[in-house]
Amino acid sequence: MSLRIVALGASAALLAACGGSSSSSTSGSGGPPGYYLSITGNGTGASFSPVSAPSGATVTLVNADKVAHEIVAEAAAGDFTPGSPAGVAFPFDTGPFTGVKTLMLPAGLANGTVLPYYCSIHKAAETTPNGAITIQNAAPPQPPPGGGGGGY
Repeated sequence: MSLRIVALGASAALLAACGGSSSSSTSGSGGPPGYYLSITGNGTGASFSPVSAPSGATVTLVNADKVAHEIVAEAAAGDFTPGSPAGVAFPFDTGPFTGVKTLMLPAGLANGTVLPYYCSIHKAAETTPNGAITIQNAAPPQPPPGGGGGGY
């Protein structure tokens, strides 16, 4: 009986040591190829990288700016009003963040669908276009922003 408890305890310790949790890098460099939306700036203005990704993909948002941003879907580019484009039920809002966040795109979106977004924290300082995620079902993964790919 005590051998079984020791074996179970060792297994639990091994599982805990081997990554029972996920981690995110906030540096924006390294990591495997994927679908990345990069936010850059100097604390007074920001720019958003365009991103194309397949329907159902996970997009990694990398905030490399000095300040928090909140990425919010809008019904039409330049509206600066939360919503979703016609025919798409996906009103995403990341909440304020620095570092890295992920956003899972819904499956079944048509090729060419455009999901416009803006930063709700800095909307008074923005001009159109803000940013957009374009559904391209044949889009290949890209290296992460900030260089590298690190031999993947």
